[in-house]
Amino acid sequence: MRNIILLALFMINSSFFMAQNDDSWVVLAKKDVSYKADKDIINLLGNNRDIRKIKLRCKQGSLKIKKIIFIYSSSDKEEHTPKGTGVLTKGTSSIPIKTEKKESVKKVEIHYEGYGNMLLTKRAKVEVLGLITKN
Repeated sequence: MRNIILLALFMINSSFFMAQNDDSWVVLAKKDVSYKADKDIINLLGNNRDIRKIKLRCKQGSLKIKKIIFIYSSSDKEEHTPKGTGVLTKGTSSIPIKTEKKESVKKVEIHYEGYGNMLLTKRAKVEVLGLITKN
């Protein structure tokens, strides 16, 4: 009986602390990457402008991330290059990149290129995820 009570208290406490996490990853955009150097600009609207981190998740194919640029409301730019090789394959995600300013982000510019053979492999599909911080 004592073990059941302890287990119930543990479950209540752990669910309380999990509910306290106000940060959540949201999908900002879904893109298809061609077999050449490409760039996409994602305009952020509403609550999505309050991102603190961004990461890319590869859903199909392979791609190489060249750089990610945050464009803030004040038109300041912040450029990041990926850590490691920057190559993503199906099912992998990039290391999250943190924004340096506390200002809201107006746009995210992503430079990348798809890998593979046009006849044998499918085009890369990527999701752009942002970590939204709720205050």
